Amino acid sequence: MLWNLATLPCLNGIAEWAGWWSFETSSPRLGGLPLSLWIGWAALWGALACLLSKKLSLWLVVILMALIDLLVMPLLEPLLVLGRQWIFGEFLLILGVLLPGLLLYRWTAERTHLGRRTTLISLGFALLALVLIPLAAHVGSWATLLDKLTSQPPINQVCAAILATLLSIPPILAVREFVLIGRGTPVPMDAPERLVTTGIYRRIRNPMQTGITLLLFLEALYFFNPWIAFSAISILVYSLGFARWSEDFDLSRRFGKDWENYRDQVPSWRIRLRS
Repeated sequence: MLWNLATLPCLNGIAEWAGWWSFETSSPRLGGLPLSLWIGWAALWGALACLLSKKLSLWLVVILMALIDLLVMPLLEPLLVLGRQWIFGEFLLILGVLLPGLLLYRWTAERTHLGRRTTLISLGFALLALVLIPLAAHVGSWATLLDKLTSQPPINQVCAAILATLLSIPPILAVREFVLIGRGTPVPMDAPERLVTTGIYRRIRNPMQTGITLLLFLEALYFFNPWIAFSAISILVYSLGFARWSEDFDLSRRFGKDWENYRDQVPSWRIRLRS
């Protein structure tokens, strides 16, 4: 369901840009998608589809969900205005939202395709944190967000792109270590089987949380938007509070002295320059 929540507004924006459909309503929207439909669609293609896939084959669930959409979407007028080629938008959503979400569920439940499921998890989280938060902060409008993005002077755009790339490196390296060494993903319910202390983790204990928080602060500064800054502060408070306590409890239980020694030697939020 989280995968659907992350990808639906993005692909709906593409569908509206291509003229495949548009939602005509004054209710709050995110990326052109009414919030009620956004949540309901994510639940239908997420939680419900996963429950059905326990009894039916994955491909049968995909076909069933696609048929429901094909039947229901023409009935949503005048809320939903369909273009002549709206079927292409439907295929885009099936291939980009429904199918990857079901595969992610299946691979996680069966503990298979570690690299693929980690890629989907990382992409979904990046969309939620780095795309949907700025989108929501700009009244949920792609046009407003893109206008703010491109209205900055070229030098600001170049500097922001370079800084964003540099800040993205630690989280990417951390995910790589989780897969290759820990044999797990960044999701606590699908955590690494081994304690990861190699690579970037030799220098800092929380490279993912640090990288995402700094990226959000960079976005807040670039757009000069207090709501994005508030999101970054919220993530920071959560990481220093509940997440830190939960992580310490879980890793102490699973890895004992190895975790305690590592925790005492490696800083949590700053990079250790010396080994």
